[in-house]
Amino acid sequence: MIELLSVPFTSRGWTDSYEAMVIVHGLLRSEPEGLAFEFRRSEHSFGVKPTVEDPIRTIAIPWAEIQSLTYRRRFLGWGHLVLRTRSLRALDGIPSAQGNELVVPISRAERLSARELAANVELVLAEQRIAALDAGSRPSALPPG
Repeated sequence: MIELLSVPFTSRGWTDSYEAMVIVHGLLRSEPEGLAFEFRRSEHSFGVKPTVEDPIRTIAIPWAEIQSLTYRRRFLGWGHLVLRTRSLRALDGIPSAQGNELVVPISRAERLSARELAANVELVLAEQRIAALDAGSRPSALPPG
């Protein structure tokens, strides 16, 4: 049984033409079926008010699609979670996802929560791999005589 945890994050970048700053506020959380990536994307021209603000979206990533979730420490206590999936389709529609990898920036205040979430996800994935190995090593029915 997985412990249900969540980690908030804020990601900043630019549009392709560098006309506006893109800010993504979101939450990465564990659920019994997998991970949920909930976020709202907004564009800010000249740093004032959001000129474009998308509705809140939630993308569910089932356990079978998750390859790994690791926490990487960065400069001055900041860090990021790196989510790798087994297919490109699992991260379809998530801003800043590159191929089958998503890097989620984590603030210093949330680093312990992020490390705990990564550890719990890796534990679930390890348990699933062990269960799959056990299921594959069980002797099947008696061979035909």
